[in-house]
Amino acid sequence: SFGLSEFLTYGYDITKTLEKAAENEDIKGVFMTFRTPGGTIFGSQAIFRAISDYRQTTGKPVVVYIEGMSASGGVMAMVGANSIYADHGSLTGSIGVLGPALTYFNKPLATDGGLFGGGIVTEGGIERTTITAGRGKDIGNPFRKPSEEEISNLTAGINNEYDEFVNHVASNRNMEPDMIRNEMGAQIFDNKTATAYGLIDGTRN
Repeated sequence: SFGLSEFLTYGYDITKTLEKAAENEDIKGVFMTFRTPGGTIFGSQAIFRAISDYRQTTGKPVVVYIEGMSASGGVMAMVGANSIYADHGSLTGSIGVLGPALTYFNKPLATDGGLFGGGIVTEGGIERTTITAGRGKDIGNPFRKPSEEEISNLTAGINNEYDEFVNHVASNRNMEPDMIRNEMGAQIFDNKTATAYGLIDGTRN
């Protein structure tokens, strides 16, 4: 079994493992356990492609078993399997994309040096100078607000990734994209609800 757990799992390591499994004729199929709150897009896609390639190359099944949670990138990866089951009490979903969080300090008077730091306090406030080249290179600088252009660009990128995510899940699980967008959203669901939506195939011990 190959597990995605609370410990870091690299998508390309899973790819190599499945490539080796495909070369072994004694292996009749692959059983993968998933236990993950999500991950990177590229890592999740690597696992999805590895599952799909294994199935196509060997004609043998891949079964995913969710132990507790498969969310976001976990869903992106697991939908390449023949069937998906979940242990009792599991949560599945979060079909959405989380972009960067931008912080802006409005008129700061101090910065905290960390858990053991004393911080800095000045009478005239705090100035921060960032040397960059290229408009918007210092996006995320907490001492200035992001521009409308920067927010627009980030939003467009996130929406593009979201569109691909929705269509990816819909096409691999025979679901309607509009249902994912309008009914499911980016929420996580119990097994009964996830099964009703077609996100998983049921609950198993």
